[in-house]
Amino acid sequence: MEEIKELGSQHLENNTIEENSGLGKAIKYFNKHYYELTSFCRLEGAKLDNNAMEAQLKLTVRSVKKTLCFTRHYRVAASVT
Repeated sequence: MEEIKELGSQHLENNTIEENSGLGKAIKYFNKHYYELTSFCRLEGAKLDNNAMEAQLKLTVRSVKKTLCFTRHYRVAASVT
């Protein structure tokens, strides 16, 4: 993982990859979040997926969207009458 980080940094420094291209942005993101992205290598028993967390977030987001939609419709109906 360290070699990948160094290789990406070298490409950005040598301008062989444009910083604002998709690959350049991905390399910058990887370098910036390297510690967090590689924590599964250091932490014993760390899970590689977050499907359970994403499912919980999806329920929360759905609830918020429904509330906003209801509020918006209620305001429109109240202003019409």
